[in-house]
Amino acid sequence: MRRYKAFKELNLSNYFLFPAVMEDQELCRDMLEICTGETIGQVQVHTEENRQYHPQKRALRLDVKAWNAGANYNAEMQNARKQQLPKRSRYHQSMEDVLSLANGRDFMELCENYVIFICTFDPFHGGKYRYIYENLSREEKRYLGDGTHKIYLNTKGTNDSEVPEALVHFLKYVEESTDRCAQRYGEDLFIQRLHQRVQTVKQNREKEEEYMLFGELLDEREEIGEKRGEIRGEKRGEKRGEIRGEKRGSDKIIRLVRKMMENGFSDEISRLDEPEFLQEMLNRFDIK
Repeated sequence: MRRYKAFKELNLSNYFLFPAVMEDQELCRDMLEICTGETIGQVQVHTEENRQYHPQKRALRLDVKAWNAGANYNAEMQNARKQQLPKRSRYHQSMEDVLSLANGRDFMELCENYVIFICTFDPFHGGKYRYIYENLSREEKRYLGDGTHKIYLNTKGTNDSEVPEALVHFLKYVEESTDRCAQRYGEDLFIQRLHQRVQTVKQNREKEEEYMLFGELLDEREEIGEKRGEIRGEKRGEKRGEIRGEKRGSDKIIRLVRKMMENGFSDEISRLDEPEFLQEMLNRFDIK
């Protein structure tokens, strides 16, 4: 039984659709300006990037990474409520800093650093559409000025009068990426451009096939995880841990399949059930 949505039914909150849509650099820049409330200017964009500074340390998968001469931006969708979001954002910023400053360079060369989590839930239960965190002195209420900005957006916000209308429209569209929603905000030019881009991606047959392949792999891996989890859980009480482990494995397979498709190995994907070939491909594309 299929567990994933049909491609044409996806909302922008989907882990696959969001990066695909944000490959458009101008649209991504406008999205970042709405999320941050700042004028950004032209940016370069790289979607679904894996970041790792040491093979024995935890890697990061970035949905959307954008940058210009003055700042780095990392934006990603968060659909599952997780208690570790604050520390996750800390790790994102630390990783970006480590990888952006060459040996011997001055610390003043570090760019402004923005981590933006677009959540389909309220991460701090305050009813806000946007929570912005920056380092502030307790005693003097003075900003540290280290250039780090953590922004958590909430599609379930209720404080419409306290934030720009454009932000509210964007977050509502994230959850309901439909013709009806686009028509509701018919005078919002960004939403109209965004919706047009979403429809263009959904009509791309290659993207749809890629998504379907990912969905099938996820279904297969989750079924395996559930079965193994049930068996081991009955024996050792490890059901939840086993399922989580299988889902982490699914993320690795997703990254591998994408790399294979990008590098002309599409015809070999069916061989990934061969353990030796799977390991060979993981090594080839340096996926840990």
